Amino acid sequence: MSATSSETNTPAEDDWLSCPEGTISAMSGQLRRRRQVRMYCQASAVAALILLAVFVPATLYSQFNNQQFTRLTCADVGECLADYNAGKLSEEMAGRVEAHLDHCVRCREALEALQHKPATVSLDRAPHFAAIKSFRLPAVIAWTR
Repeated sequence: MSATSSETNTPAEDDWLSCPEGTISAMSGQLRRRRQVRMYCQASAVAALILLAVFVPATLYSQFNNQQFTRLTCADVGECLADYNAGKLSEEMAGRVEAHLDHCVRCREALEALQHKPATVSLDRAPHFAAIKSFRLPAVIAWTR
């Protein structure tokens, strides 16, 4: 049995039509542009991942360091709690104390206890205390009989 061109799905010579001039080069140009766009997208994705890998840890590290320097300990807050209650602290220091009070229950309770103290009790020393403390009795130089 002999196979003809129609039986094997191969076109005969006269079935081919010539394509217009420039069609093949236009198709190859489109394929080249698609390949370039795909490469640019892949390169952009890699660059974005690299930037994320560098800047996210750097940002987190810098925020952690800033919190370490601005965070107050309970001892620091205890020293300036009376001044905070009286409104004598600077705005920056008052903000740091407030940030500490937001997460520290013990210091918040100490502030509430300080606010409930009677107004007649003063935390300042009496002005004459220094004079009394520095006053000395005259020393006895010799034995007297």
